[in-house]
Amino acid sequence: MAEAILRKLNPLALPVPLWVQCRDHALNQHLTDYLVSVQAEIIGPQEGGCR
Repeated sequence: MAEAILRKLNPLALPVPLWVQCRDHALNQHLTDYLVSVQAEIIGPQEGGCR
């Protein structure tokens, strides 16, 4: 469900802060990392950057 919400957002609004609450700390980190990567995929490569 969180992925679907991220995909519906305007890419210009990303990245947004997010957090996952779960008793299993390993699963918590895995899901957080996954959602961060979803945001990065939506945003795409950044123009400019360091030269």
